[in-house]
Amino acid sequence: SSDLDLPQSPLGSFPYFASTAVLTSSGFRKLGLPEEMMYDEKTKATVQKIPLLTVRAGPRDGADWVERLKEELAALIHYVRLNKENDHDWFLIESNEDGTRWTGTCWYIHNLVKYEFKLQFE
Repeated sequence: SSDLDLPQSPLGSFPYFASTAVLTSSGFRKLGLPEEMMYDEKTKATVQKIPLLTVRAGPRDGADWVERLKEELAALIHYVRLNKENDHDWFLIESNEDGTRWTGTCWYIHNLVKYEFKLQFE
């Protein structure tokens, strides 16, 4: 476990680095926007459909990490399924066997031009 209190993304252990938080010497600090202004109702509704993660564990936590990884994968699969049902597919991601390295591609289409980005989490 980390000594920092990292804000969590709806998908689990990935730190949520959108424009809602900044890293300071004492950890993460929320920016000044009221929380109700940060997300639209559609985003809130989507996040509420994703299963919550209950296991707090990291890669060094043995069997607890395996359970955490199962929860993360279940949430990710559910999120991908929701996106496909709504024709909002925007990323492909895969992990190594122990779930400590994730790679993939995400994309965005603007004015009929598709922009692709490689992603990697460790």
